Amino acid sequence: GYDEKGAPITKSVTAVSKAVCQEKLEELKVKCGVVTGRAKSDMPFGEWIDLWYQTWSKPGLRITTQQCYEDRIYNHIIPHIDKIPLNKLTQSDLQQFYAELKRNGRRIRRDLYGPGLSDRMVRSCHTTCRIALEKAKTEGLIRVNPAIGCKLPPKKAREMQVLSHEEMQRFLIQAKEDGFYEMMLLELATGMRRGELCGLEWSNIDFKEATITIERSVMTVAGMGVVDKEPKTESSKRVIAISDKLLSVLTEYKAWYDQYRYDMGDRWKGTDRLFIAECGAQIYPGTVYTWVHKVCDAAGLPHRTVHSLRHTNITMQIAAGVPLVTVAGRAGHARTSTTTDIYSHFLKSSDKTAAEKLEQLFE
Repeated sequence: GYDEKGAPITKSVTAVSKAVCQEKLEELKVKCGVVTGRAKSDMPFGEWIDLWYQTWSKPGLRITTQQCYEDRIYNHIIPHIDKIPLNKLTQSDLQQFYAELKRNGRRIRRDLYGPGLSDRMVRSCHTTCRIALEKAKTEGLIRVNPAIGCKLPPKKAREMQVLSHEEMQRFLIQAKEDGFYEMMLLELATGMRRGELCGLEWSNIDFKEATITIERSVMTVAGMGVVDKEPKTESSKRVIAISDKLLSVLTEYKAWYDQYRYDMGDRWKGTDRLFIAECGAQIYPGTVYTWVHKVCDAAGLPHRTVHSLRHTNITMQIAAGVPLVTVAGRAGHARTSTTTDIYSHFLKSSDKTAAEKLEQLFE
């Protein structure tokens, strides 16, 4: 099992010989209720990866990470290679599986993205298979890990989508016409994550100090709807300073919000979130994605996402010469190296601009 910090709980045995130690180990497994008795070398790979995930992997994962694993395992891996016996699975089988995912593996939004899965998703499926097979090797079910050495799609950096200054103006003008101005302005001004934006409550706004405290995020869980969760990392719990203009917009929005809540009376759903659906109901994070898309379409802009607005905010800070440690802190990155890795292209551009400005000092 796992302790309260998510670390695995371990026990050990010692003996004068390997054979005796192995016997003691098996006795300890029985005593601790370890389920390895269900595992056999000739069991179908689909059964093994399910057993591995439910027993060893899932207990230590966050809910969001569990959803990613379950999508890969139950929607992609098991439907394709579940019948092959664990000890008969070869590198060739896996290689063919990855090729099929790349060619025709997408289950949803095929009309938008095509029939094949992205290189990133194929690599993620491989990683899951490799870890599960490595555990099978450790348990003595297979001699070698067939996933080691597979040829994978190249690891490519994601194309960063940001709004230019002119696009940002058009976006905000359209957002005001569509009734999403306060939310979109706040996102562009702070660069917070989508779940953090949806999880904001009025108690998180300090109108006197002009700050916003981010202490929670929200996510959609199948069968449960929208649930609160801890921010992505400990450093994601942060306090962000806001400008006087944004503070003024939020003050006016609060006055409208309070009046609207009063007018709704008993029909109010009881949430204290900044941004709400009709009757004060909690909005789903996916709804924000739809709203951004709607504004872009109406403004005649290329398709953008909430994350594009976050990228726009961070790149604007870099272009303005804001210290990298401040940029990372406002973004909620655990380390400045994270910011450097993601925004290396923009940092190089900023570095070139700095060199040109310094050169002017000698003219």
